[in-house]
Amino acid sequence: MSKNNGFLKNLAVLIIILFVFVIILEVILRISYPLYANYNTEMWRYSVLLKRASNNPNISHEHIPNKEAFLYGVNIKINSQGFRDKEYSLEKPKETYRIMVLGDSFTLGWGVPIEDVYSEVLEKKLNENRKGEKFEVINTALGNYNTQMEYEMLKEKVLQFKPDMIIVGYYPNDPELTKKFSEKSLATIYKRNSYNYAFFWDRIVNIKTKFAARKSNNGYTGYVHELYKEDFEGRKLMESSLNGIIDLAKKNNITVVVIVLPQFFGDFKNYEFTEVFQTVNSITSKRGVLSIDMVQYFKGYEIKELIISFEDAHPNKLGHRIIADVLYDTLTSRIPEIKKNIKA
Repeated sequence: MSKNNGFLKNLAVLIIILFVFVIILEVILRISYPLYANYNTEMWRYSVLLKRASNNPNISHEHIPNKEAFLYGVNIKINSQGFRDKEYSLEKPKETYRIMVLGDSFTLGWGVPIEDVYSEVLEKKLNENRKGEKFEVINTALGNYNTQMEYEMLKEKVLQFKPDMIIVGYYPNDPELTKKFSEKSLATIYKRNSYNYAFFWDRIVNIKTKFAARKSNNGYTGYVHELYKEDFEGRKLMESSLNGIIDLAKKNNITVVVIVLPQFFGDFKNYEFTEVFQTVNSITSKRGVLSIDMVQYFKGYEIKELIISFEDAHPNKLGHRIIADVLYDTLTSRIPEIKKNIKA
C-alpha cells in the first residue's frame, strides 16, 4: 500500500507541476504575443474573436454581429448583419442599384483597411460617376468560405436585400470541402481560448508545410491541382453550388458576375493554375454569365508588389485597387443597367 501511495503522491505532484507550468506559459504567451504574432496566429484570433458556429451545417460558421478586432495591422469591424461593411438597410432604397458581393477572406479584405477593399473602391467609383441611380456595393464575404457556403449565404441572407447584381469573388481553393465549426467540446474550447494552443499549432503548421513541400515536387501547386480533378467531391459541390447561385439569381431577375481571383503564388507570367478559370468559365459560359479572369490584369506586376507580406498572399491595397478598376471598367461597359447610369 505504501508503494502505491507513494506513486500516487508523486503522480499528483507531477500533475500539479505540469498544470502550473501550463498556466505560467499561458500567461507568458499572452503577455508576449506581439513578439511572435504572425499570419497563422492572427487568423486564429480572427476565428476566436469574430466567428461563431452557424446553425446551418452547410455554412459551418458566420461572423458575430457588432464585433470588431484589430487583426494583422487593420481593424475588422462586423456590422449588425454579420458583414464587414457599413450598415445598410434590409429594404433597398428607392432609385438604388444594389450589388452584393460573395467571397472569402480575399474579398473580405484581410490585411487591408475597409476603405481600400475592392467592394468599397468600386462603390465609390460608381457613385462618383453616376448620373442617376445611387449604387450600393455590399460586401458579405467571410474568411474560409467556399462556393457551397456562399450559396447557402445567398439563400439565407443575401436574397433578403433584394440585390440587382451578385458578384462572386471566386478563389482557386473554393472546391475545398466545408469543415465543421464546433464550439461545444472541451477540446474546441481549449483551442479557441488557449495561446498555448495557438503558439504550438503555428509551429506544427509550419513544419507540416515544409514537410509537404519536400515530399511533393509540386507542393501547394499540386494541392490546388488536386482540387480540380473531376472525381473530387469538393469540385462537384463547387460546380453544383455555382449553378445554384446562378439558378437563384435568374429566378429573382438578378445579374451575376463571377470574378476569378488568382492564386498570388509563383509567377503571373507563367501562371500554373489556368485550369481554375477554365473550370469556372465552362460553367458560366453555358449559363450566359459573365466571368472575368483576373490573372491577365496582374501580369505586369511581381507577386511581392501585390500581397500583404512575405508570409501572407492576400492582395494588398494595390491588388484591391486593380480588382476594383477592372470591375468598374467591365460593369460600366458590359452591363446595360449600369452603363446607362454612368456619365459618358
